[in-house]
Amino acid sequence: MKQSIGSLTVKSAMLVIAALLLFAPFLFQDIRALEVAARICIFIVLVASYDLLIGYTGIVSFAHTMFFGFGAYGSAIALKQMGPGWDAVALGTVAGVVAVSYTHLTLPTTPYV
Repeated sequence: MKQSIGSLTVKSAMLVIAALLLFAPFLFQDIRALEVAARICIFIVLVASYDLLIGYTGIVSFAHTMFFGFGAYGSAIALKQMGPGWDAVALGTVAGVVAVSYTHLTLPTTPYV
C-alpha cells in the first residue's frame, strides 16, 4: 500500500520527537530540561487518550481527565509527604484506581436505543 507524503512526514516527525525525548537525559544535563521533557511525555499520553476517546469512539467525556488528575494529585501529595520512592508512586496509583472506580458516575453504562 502506497503511503502519502503527508503520512510519511508525520511519521518521520514523530520518530524525531520520540528520539529527542528518549535521549533527553543524555542531551540536556540541566534538571529543568528533564522536567520539561517529562511533562511533554505526560501530556503526550493525555493527548493520545483524547484522540482515542473522541476520535475513534466518538464519546465526548472528560472523565479520563479526572482519572489523570486524581492520580497526579495523589502522587504529588504522596511524594511530598513520603519522599521520593516507589511506595509514593504506588500510593498515587491507588488514587488513580479509586478515581477509575467512579466511572459509573461519569460515563453512561446503558446503551442508547
